[in-house]
Amino acid sequence: AMGSPTLELYVNSWNAKYSGNTIYTATRTGMTDSIGWGYYVGDAENPTSTYVSRSNSDALYYPHNAQYESCNGYWLASPSANSDDRVMYVRYNGDVLNYGYNVPDFAFRPVVCLPSNIF
Repeated sequence: AMGSPTLELYVNSWNAKYSGNTIYTATRTGMTDSIGWGYYVGDAENPTSTYVSRSNSDALYYPHNAQYESCNGYWLASPSANSDDRVMYVRYNGDVLNYGYNVPDFAFRPVVCLPSNIF
């Protein structure tokens, strides 16, 4: 089975590699305004935003720095605190934010990458 990384995995990896450019997360818990749990993301501790901008050319985080074959980025396997129909994703320009899960112009990014000689 394959799936995209969670927001937590993405942020932990980013923060370990770029400790001077930390991304913070927080979790919405419980039901508020008919919205369940999900993640906030931001530049400061205890964020209440569902958007953070990062600019970087590191292919580990941004495989393409522009739209690629109608793909604008990749999904993260984490819900957004924005609303029940939003999922976090990484846009090609480095933004980490949320969008409706039914939008077709984002891809899944595998958590692992296997060398071609394994097949």
